[in-house]
Amino acid sequence: MPKEDSSVDLQGLPAWIACEDLLVKMREELLSRAISLLHKEIDAGHINLEGSVLSSSEASSNLEESLYLINNLIDDSGRLQEEYSKYAESQKGKKLDDKTAKRFEDLKSFILSVQEMSLLMDYARELRLWADDASKQIKSNEPSEILKSTMNAQDNKRLEILSFFIKDKRLAEESLTEEELSILREASSN
Repeated sequence: MPKEDSSVDLQGLPAWIACEDLLVKMREELLSRAISLLHKEIDAGHINLEGSVLSSSEASSNLEESLYLINNLIDDSGRLQEEYSKYAESQKGKKLDDKTAKRFEDLKSFILSVQEMSLLMDYARELRLWADDASKQIKSNEPSEILKSTMNAQDNKRLEILSFFIKDKRLAEESLTEEELSILREASSN
């Protein structure tokens, strides 16, 4: 699928604005992927929704409703993992019929999707904070230098996020231009 032209125009923009725009773009991509995973699980029948999840005063859009559902799944992920572990232990060593084996694989797939949604949402939260930090770096002339200077030495999460975008070829190709990817690579180098 061709990517939309949502590239950050780095020409003529102050570096801090270009950097902030890039981080916001990355955040939106992660949120979009988390929502796509949610809808994949709903379509697969792993999540059953009946009626409205939120009252109209709580949600003004499908986006808010999706994020609400994702956050509830993440909040409940410990219990889901525990139930999965108990179920897996109870089935250990047993010959499973086709229906039970499929159910087991579906449950495993669902748990992995929830874990991936959790990671994507965690990264998205960090990108929001990082964009705020970048917006305060008005003296720098290079977006990659702003990224470097706003990475927390005690916490490698921001470097982890850069690596996530750089190493996932599909994510990089679908959501970033070559120039944007180059900025991330430069910021992640020592």
